[in-house]
Amino acid sequence: MAGVDTNKITAAATAVMKTLENLSNEERERVLQSVSTLYGIAPISISPEEREQQNLQNGGELSRQPTHKGKRQSVVEFLNEKQPATNSQRIALFAAYREQIEAKGSAFARRDLEPYFASAKLPNPGRNYDRDFVKAVKAGWIHEDGANSYLTQAGETAVKKGFGGKASPRGARSGRKKAAADKAK
Repeated sequence: MAGVDTNKITAAATAVMKTLENLSNEERERVLQSVSTLYGIAPISISPEEREQQNLQNGGELSRQPTHKGKRQSVVEFLNEKQPATNSQRIALFAAYREQIEAKGSAFARRDLEPYFASAKLPNPGRNYDRDFVKAVKAGWIHEDGANSYLTQAGETAVKKGFGGKASPRGARSGRKKAAADKAK
């Protein structure tokens, strides 16, 4: 590339990447589309198949573009795939679903995730919702910051791995607790 200053391009690309690093994928895409429009540059578009391939190459991000003729995964399908055992795990999963499948961005308020229980035909945790949300925060899956709360990297990993069997569903007791309860009888 004659006449192209690669140092200048590298510096500009680094500055752009640093500027975009705290944005969601949707926000990044919007910024880049806006800039390409302002500068009269044709946007680079890729097919859903190419995007999915890139996601797999980038560590298997949660991004789920429609793969079956435009149909996206439902919240029930996502729950069945990941099998969360507790409401706090479900809340983290809803945050991932909202961001990655519905493409609503990474920021949400505490109450934004509550309606997903009804969408998934699960019992509403009612007044226990706040307790369960706080448990998701304490587990490190969600960072709470008002309307700018977000799923953390640990939360994304936990959802991706299906929580790795962590936490038994309510009512299940560990062997030690059960033995202690049986001994007390």
